[in-house]
Amino acid sequence: MLTMKSLGIFLGLFSSVCIFGQTATEFYRLGLQKDSIGEYIGAIAYYTKAIELNPNFDDAYLNRGISKSLTKNYKGAIEDFNQVIRLKPHEPLGFIDRALAKERLEDYLGALEDFTTAISIEPKNDIAFSERGKVNRLQKNFKEAVTDFSKAIETLPNNAELYYERGYTKGSMKDFAGAIEDFNIAIQIDSTYFKAFLKRGNSKLALEDLSGALSDFKRVIKINPVNESAYYYSGLVKFELEDFTGSIADFCHAIKLDPKAPENFFNRGNSKWRSNDLIGAIDDFTEAIKLDPNYAQAYNNRALIELTLDHKEEGCMDLGKAVDLGLAEAKEAKIKFCK
Repeated sequence: MLTMKSLGIFLGLFSSVCIFGQTATEFYRLGLQKDSIGEYIGAIAYYTKAIELNPNFDDAYLNRGISKSLTKNYKGAIEDFNQVIRLKPHEPLGFIDRALAKERLEDYLGALEDFTTAISIEPKNDIAFSERGKVNRLQKNFKEAVTDFSKAIETLPNNAELYYERGYTKGSMKDFAGAIEDFNIAIQIDSTYFKAFLKRGNSKLALEDLSGALSDFKRVIKINPVNESAYYYSGLVKFELEDFTGSIADFCHAIKLDPKAPENFFNRGNSKWRSNDLIGAIDDFTEAIKLDPNYAQAYNNRALIELTLDHKEEGCMDLGKAVDLGLAEAKEAKIKFCK
């Protein structure tokens, strides 16, 4: 039989893990349900209740931290991941998630340190190697990044994304041939991986393999018809191949997909200029300047057409603006045409 004293102790213990019949675990599960439908604020509230009932509930801290990250409360997320690390200092997940939050706050050195700690705990953790590789690339530690992605590939040799990331890094090092090799493998693993086709096309373009690059950009468009970058780069290649009609068509598609990108109008203007549509070219350079008032090359190119049309005053004003923006070739043109 319970005495009054023992009953009071029992009720006190019960209230520490249960509110109105709900335990910390039940609140945690309600948080998971909210997370699953993208209601992160509601999830955070439930995880908080779970933690109030059980201050050492490591999974509740972990998932609350993840939900905070998803609502861009990265400082709050780090506080929760600190608790995960306190409770589970010999497991990598808390360090990995804290590193990701630090990366969002541009604390790259702190992120690298946490990823490295996670790797020291679990030397074959592909996520830690892959994410550390991305941070190393951001920091322009390209050799270290390549090594990180290679380590991740050792664990997951059939992961297309890892080859893509390593290829992307090699391209950043101007090792375009090496980048193409990695993109080839990524594409072999996943023939619909349009990002790999796009980056492979960029690498081929850097190596002046215009036909190969164009083929890759066409493949991207076939897989993902709303990829603005593919139309943009396809337009650049067609311009180099002097297919100005095709180039204009590609830049029209790019503009439709991203009407706020000044380079799309600028490059369509160049194609119209080469097609002898001078007024159309001026209109496009003007639109590029509206979107980016510091677009020196757009002022320069518009000026040269204006001078061709004997609009000397307008042309010289544009050259003056391009000179003010630091374009060396505009200075030479101004000396020549605006005496």
